[in-house]
Amino acid sequence: MKEFNLKAALNGEPVMLRNGGKAVVKYNLLNEVEKLEVRDTVYPLIGYRFDGIYINTTSWNLTGKSVHWATMEYDIIGMWEDPKLTSEQVLEKACNEDLLVLCDGNPDLPLKVIAKTKNGEFVMQPEDGIIQPWLANLTMEWFFVKKLDPKFDTSTLPKPFKPHIGDEFFYLSDGVIRYFSFYADCAANLMINGQCFRTKEDAQKWLDFMKSMME
Repeated sequence: MKEFNLKAALNGEPVMLRNGGKAVVKYNLLNEVEKLEVRDTVYPLIGYRFDGIYINTTSWNLTGKSVHWATMEYDIIGMWEDPKLTSEQVLEKACNEDLLVLCDGNPDLPLKVIAKTKNGEFVMQPEDGIIQPWLANLTMEWFFVKKLDPKFDTSTLPKPFKPHIGDEFFYLSDGVIRYFSFYADCAANLMINGQCFRTKEDAQKWLDFMKSMME
């Protein structure tokens, strides 16, 4: 969690309270009013907190201590961060909104969720569709691919290839480029996952692209 940043909070970024709640700081009265009551100079930050379906006003001092000093549950302890989605929630959202995802097992290959089974499993496939679909492993960490700039032309990216027995190739693994001098059946998963490239330069272009797209 990021530390409380007053400037960021006044610019609209929400904050986290000691009780785990979310709040917004709207004003610093020291910057808004020339003459203040003594109490208002002690707790000059004015905003509101979200309590379930209710919204309540609150004031804090400049370090985030709440005027409700008896409980301290409304003290600001840092900047708000949205709860991290589970792998299942990420894939559900990707399925419903047609978003590309990556997983920590192969962070170099963007995938789409093409279906959800009756058993609640997610069917995955690379965007180009050249590899057969498979079921997502929910024990892996899944995350979204950043949205592309509309001006970005992915058609210039080199395509992975399917090596034959004896071919040499470069492949992406754990965010780095590795070299295979002789393709054999033991490396079939690399080919199936679209991780094989003819040159190191081709692999590097994909690696650079994917790193720039990760959130």
